[in-house]
Amino acid sequence: MRNRATALRPALVALSVVTLIALGGCTLAPTGDAHFNLGVPGEVKQTVTDVSYYPACGNTPLELDGVTWYPFVPTNLDEFPSPAALGVTGGHGFSRVVPGVPAVAVRAGAVPAVAAPGPGDDVGTVVIYDNRLAHFTSDSGNLSAWLTTKKITYAWVC
Repeated sequence: MRNRATALRPALVALSVVTLIALGGCTLAPTGDAHFNLGVPGEVKQTVTDVSYYPACGNTPLELDGVTWYPFVPTNLDEFPSPAALGVTGGHGFSRVVPGVPAVAVRAGAVPAVAAPGPGDDVGTVVIYDNRLAHFTSDSGNLSAWLTTKKITYAWVC
């Protein structure tokens, strides 16, 4: 016979997960690792500069002019514009964010944590393509992210 504490354990674990998700701004979902083939960028529709955004975790949506853009990693990256064409020059760069693992991380005790952005890492340019795709490049050239208007919920909290 299970005691009351044992019976409550699954509910407490579920509550803890929900709390972490709410605090992290993400939700658990069956979308897995945020790797998708969403087609390829078409023609450039718009370029927006001085955009505040820090894509270090790979799961932070960008709100821009009333549109929500979700970061993703294209599975067909070889069909996308080259890093040089997008102005990505730094070490963390071009869509190499591994979902769930911060691109810029420090160790805080035994728990990885996202480092504060360096100069020019959290402001940059968004190039919006047709086909509901966009690309963010930080002013430093160190961080970048492919974005889509397709709603993505992430299976990790950063």
